[in-house]
Amino acid sequence: MIKIGIGNSKSLTKSSTVRYYFFSVKTYFWILAHPDDEIFGIPIWNQANAKSYFVYFIGQGTVRHTELHRILKLHERKKKKVEGEIIGLDFKDGKVSESLHVDLVQVFLGKILERRPDYLVTLRAERGHQDHDIVNLFTRILSKLSNIPLIEISAYKHSHYPPGFKVMCQHNSNVKEWHNRFSTARILLKSIVIYKSQWKTWIGLAPFITIKYIFRDFKYSLYSASEVGLIETTDLPLYETRQKANPKEEYLHHLRLIRQVRIEYGKELI
Repeated sequence: MIKIGIGNSKSLTKSSTVRYYFFSVKTYFWILAHPDDEIFGIPIWNQANAKSYFVYFIGQGTVRHTELHRILKLHERKKKKVEGEIIGLDFKDGKVSESLHVDLVQVFLGKILERRPDYLVTLRAERGHQDHDIVNLFTRILSKLSNIPLIEISAYKHSHYPPGFKVMCQHNSNVKEWHNRFSTARILLKSIVIYKSQWKTWIGLAPFITIKYIFRDFKYSLYSASEVGLIETTDLPLYETRQKANPKEEYLHHLRLIRQVRIEYGKELI
C-alpha cells in the first residue's frame, strides 16, 4: 500500500476551521475539469497573499488552451501569484469519467508533492455538470492520500423546482471569505470576455454569479483529510436527476474509480 502524508490531518470543526484557515499560509492547488471553472472561486485566488496552481483536464491544444494562457497573462500583469496547466491527455468535455483512471492518481500526487500546497480546491459534486462531479471524487481521493485539507466550492446544480439550475449554493458551507465585491465582479467580467468560446454558458450563468458576488458573502466548505468521504459521491440519485448524462453509466464510472483506488492504495481509504 502506498500512502503519502504531507498535510495537516487534524479535524476542522466549525470553530477551528476559521482559526486554522486564517493563520495558515494560503497556498492552493486547484483541480478542475475546465478552464473557466476557477471563476466560481475568484475570492480565494484573488487574495493578496494567495498563491494558486490550477490543473485542468480539458482543453489541451484547443481554443480553451489559448484562452487559459490569456487569463494567466492577465493575472500576471496584476501581480497575482497564479499558475496553471492543462494535462496533456485526450479528455473530452462531458466525458472525463471515461478517461479518468487510477494511474493518474500517482501523477497528481507527484504534482502535489512538488507544490506542497496547504489546500486542495475543487468544485462540489452537485449534479450540475458530470465532469465537475467525477473531478470532485478524484480530488477527494487525492486529499485522503496526501493528507491535505480540501476546499469545495459551489458552481451550479440541476434543479427541478424551478426547472433549470441553481448557481453558487452555499449549503453546508463552513468558511466565509472576505473579498472586495466589486473587484471580484470586475475580474469575473474580464474573465468571461476572455473565455468567449463558452459564451452560450456564460449568457445563462454570468448574471447570477455577478449578483451572488456583489450581494452575498462568499462561502465554501473546508474539510480535513480525515473528514473527507467518498461514498456520498456515488449516490445514484445524484446522477438520475441530471438530464444530459447517462446516470447509470456515470454512476458505474465513479464506482470503478473508487474500486481501483482501493485495490491500489488500500481498502481503508474509504
